[in-house]
Amino acid sequence: MTANVQPTLRSIVRSPAWRHWIRPTFGSLAWSVLGAVFFIALWQGIILAFGIPPYLMASPQMTWNALLREKQVLWRNTGVTLWEMVAGLGVGSTFALVLAGLCTRSVAAERTIMPFAITLRSIPVVAIAPLITLLVGRGLGTSIVVATIVCFFPMLVNAVQGFKSTQRTVQELFHVCGADPWQIFWWARVPFALPHLFTGLRAAAPAAILGAMLAEWLTGTQGLGYMIINAASRRDQGLLWAVVILSTLLALGVFWLVATLERWLTHWAK
Repeated sequence: MTANVQPTLRSIVRSPAWRHWIRPTFGSLAWSVLGAVFFIALWQGIILAFGIPPYLMASPQMTWNALLREKQVLWRNTGVTLWEMVAGLGVGSTFALVLAGLCTRSVAAERTIMPFAITLRSIPVVAIAPLITLLVGRGLGTSIVVATIVCFFPMLVNAVQGFKSTQRTVQELFHVCGADPWQIFWWARVPFALPHLFTGLRAAAPAAILGAMLAEWLTGTQGLGYMIINAASRRDQGLLWAVVILSTLLALGVFWLVATLERWLTHWAK
């Protein structure tokens, strides 16, 4: 039986999936755990070294107790923020990909769209959030629109760069084979653009969470952003730090998920 197990393990370790996906995933998880342990130790050490009172900074124990005490409320509001992030990222990415395709096909479209996108990116979200609230109302609508605006620009810029990165020889080969413009776009430009698209996703997905939380903080009635304001108004430092840690872990988790998916789908590019 041992003789059968060893070749199996050897074949797994030597497989492309192990090199390009499984081993990097376990490696990043291990480093994440070590980083979390170091952060908690540093956090507790700062409190003990400087004698910071609990009403200024919650300890890891207080934060953990708040997580257990309010786990149902935290779970429900985390789901709200996550849904706003997914909806905003989906809508913003869809618009960005469509407009990036137009920019790739037409120089005039690029000269028209890019200044508008840069202007939209330059407007502070804090300034336009109340205006968005007047248009779509308080709650989920404002958070989704803000998340859409936040993730739109990085996806647009990276998509345009990615679609333009297709090698000319590849396009000429598709022309020789009789491919139409749609086939060239789908089978040539999209694969070449995948690394750039994931670069945009790595920036847009965590930003969408922060944008949704900002909208909740300013105008919302639920979600992690609203819970931060609620906990701060009640001087509940344990719950406040629990929400901050949870939102940070959520952003890191989304970033890690996108990075893992990128390694799985674009290992051929390396």
